[in-house]
Amino acid sequence: MDIYSYLESSDIAEHCRKIGHIFTSSDMATIIDLSKKTLKEKHSAWREIISDYPDMPIKRGEHFDAHDSIHDFLRELISCEEKTLEELYKTTDKAIYRPYVWRDKYINSDIEYPENDNGSYSTFEKAWAEISDWKENYDNASIVTIKKEYLDDGDYIRAVINYKGEITNISTNLAEFNEFDHSDLWTRFADIPVPFEEGDLVEYDGKPYVVTYLPHWDKVRYEKLLSSEAGNNEIMLGNVHYLGSRGVFYYDHVPYYTLKFWHGKLEGDARFLWHLSSFIKKKDDNIHELTNLISTYCYYTAEDESASAYLDSYLEEREKEMNEDMNIETDDENEEDIIE
Repeated sequence: MDIYSYLESSDIAEHCRKIGHIFTSSDMATIIDLSKKTLKEKHSAWREIISDYPDMPIKRGEHFDAHDSIHDFLRELISCEEKTLEELYKTTDKAIYRPYVWRDKYINSDIEYPENDNGSYSTFEKAWAEISDWKENYDNASIVTIKKEYLDDGDYIRAVINYKGEITNISTNLAEFNEFDHSDLWTRFADIPVPFEEGDLVEYDGKPYVVTYLPHWDKVRYEKLLSSEAGNNEIMLGNVHYLGSRGVFYYDHVPYYTLKFWHGKLEGDARFLWHLSSFIKKKDDNIHELTNLISTYCYYTAEDESASAYLDSYLEEREKEMNEDMNIETDDENEEDIIE
C-alpha cells in the first residue's frame, strides 16, 4: 500500500518518502481515516492492513478507548460503517434528509446562500440534488454534509460528501449502529514526520502563514507523546501566525499534517509574512533587525488608512501598558507636572 498517498499534504508525503519513514499499522489506520479518500477507498485500505500488515494493540487516547487488536478493531469498524451506510439510504416516513454546506470561502464571492437552511427532503438523492449544482462555487475548504434526522427522538446519521457525491465519512448516534466509539479513530495521535522548520512560510486552507511551533521540534517532549497512553489528536496541532485584516498579528492552532510549503505570491498585508519569516529564521535578537522588522510592519499596514489608524491606537495603548509596567514616566505626565 502506498500509505504516503493518503497524506493530505504533498510536501509531508514527499518528506516521509525521502526519509523512508515506516508507519505502524495503527498509524496507517489513523492516516487513512484522516484522509479525504472516499469511505469505499478507506474500507479497502483498512482491509489491506488486516490482510498484509502486522497486528498490534491500539493505545488509549483522550477520546479513544484502547483495543487489543488493530485488525479486530478495523473489522468491527468496517462492519459498523457499512451497516450505517445501508441504513442511511433507507427511506422512511419517520426521517428526513437535510443538506448542510459549511461555506468558509466562496470561489464566486458574489453568490450568497443561506448557511444551514437548505430545506428538508424525503430521500438522500433529493438532498444531494439540491446542493450538487452549487459545488462549483466553493473551494476545497468547504464541507458538505447530508444528515438523516429521525423525527421526534433526535437520532441521526451524518454523512460527509465530496463534490462527486461520494461519502468520505459517516457517523451516527443510533445505538444499534454505534456499539463502540468508531467515529473517533481520527482523534488518535499518529507519528507523522514533517519537513517544516520554525519560521517557514506554509500554506493552510489556501492561505499563507508563518509556522512558529510544532511538537516535533521538542524532541524530548515528542518522544514522550509517542509513548504516552493519553495521545490524542489535539497533540497533532501546530501554531501558525498571520497578519489580520486590521493590521494586528494573530496565531492559530492548525492540524500540522495538512500544512504545505507556501509557493504562491504574497500580496497586500500578507507580504509582511516574508519579513517575519526572515527575522525568525535568522535567529538573531539584534536590535537593528528588530527595528527593520517593525519599520516594515508599519510601512505595509500604513498603506491602508483604516489599518494605519487602528495600528496607531493599538501601539499607543500597548506603549502606556509597557511604560506603567516598567515605571517609566511619559512626556504627557511630565507636561502635567509642569502645568501644575
